[in-house]
Amino acid sequence: MNWLKIQYPAGAGGKILMYCASTSKNVIDLGIKNDPVEFTKNNFPNQHGILPIESKGYPYDLSWFSRQYPFTRGHNLSQNEVDRSIENDLVLKEAKKNNTIVPFHWCRLDSPQWFNGKTFSIGITTNTSNWLLKRRLKLFYLKKGNDVIDLRHHNTNPLTKKYQKTSFNNTADYIYSASSPLTIAKKHFNEDRCLEFINTTIYIDDLLNKKRHFYIINQLENYTGSALNRQWCQSALATWTDMWKDI
Repeated sequence: MNWLKIQYPAGAGGKILMYCASTSKNVIDLGIKNDPVEFTKNNFPNQHGILPIESKGYPYDLSWFSRQYPFTRGHNLSQNEVDRSIENDLVLKEAKKNNTIVPFHWCRLDSPQWFNGKTFSIGITTNTSNWLLKRRLKLFYLKKGNDVIDLRHHNTNPLTKKYQKTSFNNTADYIYSASSPLTIAKKHFNEDRCLEFINTTIYIDDLLNKKRHFYIINQLENYTGSALNRQWCQSALATWTDMWKDI
């Protein structure tokens, strides 16, 4: 399988890069729409929203392995087990047959034991660590009464619940008793080892600087082996940056 892992600390913008990568003829179609500004605004809410890949679902099923801390479901699968999972998915099966690049987001520092592909990574610097914490705080955590809900793992929307990548035995797994969401956000920031995402392909600083978007697109083209729709990507990245640069 021709995997492309977009690796980044959760909240660092990896999913917008997945969409940009999918404009390459070598990459599986993620179903983006023509207007990049409207698409980005509609699929990347600026607070307490369901993130785009999770809201619409992948066109292929990757629920057999987990892509974020603290879960390691499916990481120790044998290659035969992975091959069977791919064979059971018509889209992945076709992609494997045609050697089409299959991207997926990855919010961990390690990789599954069976992974053998390319990794495009987004890193953090001292200039953007506080920005990332604030973005995660705004997107992932909701104060409700005396509790804080981690929205990454709590999904009550019946249309999108089936795309939830993790499962829990009880509400204690995603509802925390805390006076402030910031307390939980900082705890998870450390547990997710966000500050260890260094020596990467690009940095959050590049995403937040429109003058660096050409560099990001060039790097994605190097990783996918063909030209992207540069106009679409430039507009989508610029819109995303305008939405999030000043938190």
